Amino acid sequence: MTHNEYLIGTCFSCKKCLYCGAELSIQKKMCLCDKTIKPHKNNRTDKVRNVFSRILKPDLPPKQLEYIQEKINYFKYSINFNTEFKFSFYSACNSAFQRKKSKTALKASTSHNVDIELENNLENNISIDLDEKSEAEQIISFNLMIKSSTGPTLPSKWVEIEASSLDDILACVHQYVVKLTGDKEIMHSDYLVSYKPEKAEGVGTQLMDAQDYKKFLLDYKKLLDKKKNIVILVSLKKKKQKRKEISDSEESNDEEVSVHKRKNAVPKVDDFSAILQQEGLIIHELREQYKCNQHGASCFVDDKRYIKLTAMHFQCWAKEIIRGTTDNTQVPNLPIFSRSNSVKEKPKVSTPMVSNSDHNTAPIFFAFPSQMIQSFVQNPTTSSLPNNVLSFSRQQPVPSLDEFFDELSSKNEEFLRFKSTFEDEQITVDQICDLTDAEFDQLGINKIGWRKAFRAAAQRYHQ
Repeated sequence: MTHNEYLIGTCFSCKKCLYCGAELSIQKKMCLCDKTIKPHKNNRTDKVRNVFSRILKPDLPPKQLEYIQEKINYFKYSINFNTEFKFSFYSACNSAFQRKKSKTALKASTSHNVDIELENNLENNISIDLDEKSEAEQIISFNLMIKSSTGPTLPSKWVEIEASSLDDILACVHQYVVKLTGDKEIMHSDYLVSYKPEKAEGVGTQLMDAQDYKKFLLDYKKLLDKKKNIVILVSLKKKKQKRKEISDSEESNDEEVSVHKRKNAVPKVDDFSAILQQEGLIIHELREQYKCNQHGASCFVDDKRYIKLTAMHFQCWAKEIIRGTTDNTQVPNLPIFSRSNSVKEKPKVSTPMVSNSDHNTAPIFFAFPSQMIQSFVQNPTTSSLPNNVLSFSRQQPVPSLDEFFDELSSKNEEFLRFKSTFEDEQITVDQICDLTDAEFDQLGINKIGWRKAFRAAAQRYHQ
């Protein structure tokens, strides 16, 4: 027969760790505490509030000696019962051990009255020590239910075991939890065990120590007499993050920090994508093209109304030029370019032009460094950019009216009927942007959309 060495850091009666409170009697349950050191107030955790030290002596009451001998046999301790040795108790087990003390010799009549009183206490469900021999022979039948922390309750399992202690029930429950959940790494601390009558509502009564076990046996006997079943409910806790996942998250945090440091560094032209380089070149050209001396900023003039161009305007405009929906002469059809955001032309006053560097400009979405802009201007890589991106930066010759109307009619064939009127009035293409609304009416172009189309098409040839 293999014997186990008793460790002073565990409870002699239930094998609970007196440092962290782990139930070591459950199969494969382990902890990392050094259980060879005697536990005291300074080296215990909050999970074990009280520890009681005891010494085996021959003069102990017979009941207590019998209790110690049974524990030695049950856990197969390699201890000589005839010699003195020190051991430790958990608080609940120490209470059970102290109740084993026999009182002083009483008269026969007094002992008879005590026996009657104990029998009455059993009938009145008062907690007393149960007969351990009867416990060892008792077969416990219950319905095991496992409730997940996130999903639905698993199908129940009917279990019958021969239990002599709470450890037998918890060990059996643990085996079925591993089997039904398929999680071989699950531990007793990963779930809570409770019990309740079948078809009863609520979470039930917790089943974790000797006091709970006594109450469980009393309730089980009551239900058994009423031919009712008892349910043991296992409630799974949310699993804590594994160490591997923690290390992975730490590595990802380190990567985020390094990325953040790289973002704070001065960017190089090669670090930007082709699209961002195109946007940067277009924004630079638009800023140069739409400098406004009157407002000391960039403005787009439409019917003598000024739309102040911010960084957001330039970025949106550049994106639409890349998409091919507009060019440098016509603002995109976006809400920020509406006339509601424009201002009327101010009367001209002779004020010296103030450079844009003396004014606070609006924050931009993409901060392009000066060396990047210089790289675009001095050594432009225009060969790889779309034609519509660069067309606005080249000087285009003024076409004839035939060429102009051929291009304009591709969008709307209605415009061809105005060609003869322009020829009769001897209007050239570069003069169209200077026409007033009254002159457009005289030419028969009385719709606002038509006027805008003519102005937008002729804007690129306007000197």
